[in-house]
Amino acid sequence: MASHRRPRAGKTRVTVLTATAVTAVAFASNVSYADPAPSQEQVRQRIGELYHQAEATTEEYNGLAERQERLREQVARAQGRIADAQAELVVLQGDLGSMAAARYRGGGVDPTLALLMSENPDEYLSRASALDRLAERQQAAVVRARSTRRTLDQERREAADTLAALEAGRRDLAAKRADVESKLTRARELLNTLDASDRARFLVADGPAEGSAGAFADGTDPNRASRDEARTGSARDARTAPLDGRAAIAVAAATRALGKPYVWGAGGPDSFDCSGLTGWAWRQAGVVLPRTSQAQAGAGRAVPIAEIRPGDLVVYFGGYTHVGVYVGAGRIIHAPKPGTNVRYAPLRSMPIAKVVRPA
Repeated sequence: MASHRRPRAGKTRVTVLTATAVTAVAFASNVSYADPAPSQEQVRQRIGELYHQAEATTEEYNGLAERQERLREQVARAQGRIADAQAELVVLQGDLGSMAAARYRGGGVDPTLALLMSENPDEYLSRASALDRLAERQQAAVVRARSTRRTLDQERREAADTLAALEAGRRDLAAKRADVESKLTRARELLNTLDASDRARFLVADGPAEGSAGAFADGTDPNRASRDEARTGSARDARTAPLDGRAAIAVAAATRALGKPYVWGAGGPDSFDCSGLTGWAWRQAGVVLPRTSQAQAGAGRAVPIAEIRPGDLVVYFGGYTHVGVYVGAGRIIHAPKPGTNVRYAPLRSMPIAKVVRPA
């Protein structure tokens, strides 16, 4: 019996040793493959990515907010039309009641018999003619009342649909707002991990993040032009291009906004995001631009960068997620990102996707 117990004890020891060895190997594996702490450059890159994503989402938010405003206006107009139709229907129903009562009072006797028994046939015939005209008016009023009722029902259905879209849009806005705020909160947390010099350097840099440039309509890459070409173009726009009066007003407005803080979703006059600034500047000149940088990229005539003039919109990044106002001498004014103010920047400080001259 004893000879049979020893092997079992030996097996037990082997099992314990094996388990210990496995644990040690696993621990060693975890230690050897642990992710190293991110470098300052990686942190800066991640902050830039978050700001870029937040700005793209901000432009989506702006588009939704613009649509919400249109829907609210539609609801207000529909409610006005509903009130008018309801009032008209009440008047028509009152008229129909009055005409029905008059018809009843005058039409209780057979017309031929009433004529024979009448002491004044001329008066009767006149009254009968009036009743016929009353019947025609009554018929027309019935048709009008039916048409008004159909219009009222249609307006109510459309208003209900618009209100439903308004509520769905409200939920979408809330989701976009939460998304932007989450990204900005995370970016601020990472920004606070940088030392003071790195943090200041990041905030001084223009644009929300690095990105890839788009191409102009003719297929050329707008970022391949040399610095000499850029200087030549800047000199030309200041020297020979006549400045449109509205463009001059827009440039002056953008200049007045210098130093105002970047606030996402803001459209002035005390704070701005990128498309809020460009839209506000051109609105001072009487030109209403769409709310988002993507829509502003199509709100005018695309021009080659060699023909750029003060007042033109410069749209950046492949997704059209950033925009500024060109003010001449190779510079733009733009609202860069959270934690910064409206300021000047070199025209080519970010990848240019398109230059647009507002109509």
